[in-house]
Amino acid sequence: MKILIFLLTISIALSADYKIALSYYANEEYQKSINELKASTSEYSNPKVHLLWAKSAEVLGKTTQAMNAYERVVMLDNNNTEAKLALFKIYKESSRTVLAKELKEELKDIQLTSEQKRSLELSIQIESLYKADATLSIGYDTNINMSANLSDLNEYYKVISSDNKRLSTLFAKFNGVVNYYNELDEKGGFYLKADLKLNYQNNFDASRFNIFVGTGEFGIGYSKDLYSFYLPISYDRIHYLENDLLFQVGVKPKLRVRIDENFIMNVQAKYSMKKYNEKIYTMMDDSSIGLGLGGYYLFDKNFTYFFIDYDTFSASKTAHSSFINKDILALTLGIKYSFADWLSSKVEYRYKNISYEENREDKYNSIELKLSHSFKDDFEVFLSNRYIQNFSDYIPAKYNKNIAIFGISATY
Repeated sequence: MKILIFLLTISIALSADYKIALSYYANEEYQKSINELKASTSEYSNPKVHLLWAKSAEVLGKTTQAMNAYERVVMLDNNNTEAKLALFKIYKESSRTVLAKELKEELKDIQLTSEQKRSLELSIQIESLYKADATLSIGYDTNINMSANLSDLNEYYKVISSDNKRLSTLFAKFNGVVNYYNELDEKGGFYLKADLKLNYQNNFDASRFNIFVGTGEFGIGYSKDLYSFYLPISYDRIHYLENDLLFQVGVKPKLRVRIDENFIMNVQAKYSMKKYNEKIYTMMDDSSIGLGLGGYYLFDKNFTYFFIDYDTFSASKTAHSSFINKDILALTLGIKYSFADWLSSKVEYRYKNISYEENREDKYNSIELKLSHSFKDDFEVFLSNRYIQNFSDYIPAKYNKNIAIFGISATY
């Protein structure tokens, strides 16, 4: 019946122009956009026409018209995840329980990007305010102590010793995340968000380098269709080198803007203060400020991303250890690509240029390849390999290493 109605609508409309409707939409003249789209019969086979129609109707509060338009998008392009997410939102809010349930099951079979999953969760009154992810993995690190070549160290220190040799080890690792989210308004507007992250790595042959990191974050945000602002306060605790090593507090306000249906931009400011617990390390206390810019480009079920960060670190004490005052420029580039519903890949490159007050410069490079297989909706097995090389004119900091990991993740 919906197809018949759709064909009848096409037959009675007149030819117009999608680009004109798009300009109306950009100028927030939504009714004019709809009127132009209704007359765009020559372009009715283009799902973008009906997607723009749906968005315009939704802004005007014409929910039924928006729902019908989104349904037409799905008829023309069954792989249009954006339309399906919007339909799920409308079905849920209009108490179309059966349709919402059917579409939810369908969305489970689609490999949503992290951004699309977040969009789904933030655009509706989600059934559960809590979400948890857990990952168990086993891996091998060829240089867990990030040591330079032994011959280079012996030449640098002018001492023949084997104490600083590289340590390689198998390790087991646990990563856990619990998220809490609560909308304060009925739809959109202000929200509260909290995250708890736990990371623990046990090294079989180098227990001194076991590491535990606990992070708590709490903040308030404001979200609308095309943008969101989030202001969190974070606390980190790190146990490392067989010590309750340090804690760190920070604030990281973030603005996220949806430029168009495919591109999302992030802008972030950062401030943090780090303090060491052991007296022998207190001369390393510091604070930092920074700015970050990043973005995601979504295409089909895949996405590319980039992040650029600049941070400057300052010692908290007048008399301090070496290599505390520094500036770091960091770049991350990546792509996640799905070969099939059951197999996806990620390639990521990271670069850091670190300039120290002591006339030292480090250039950190890493590249990672990850293959993931999803099964039973909420589970994923993965295999990853990361190669790291740090170039430095300070010999003890010049090293390379390889980390291979096999693991399984679950989402609740």
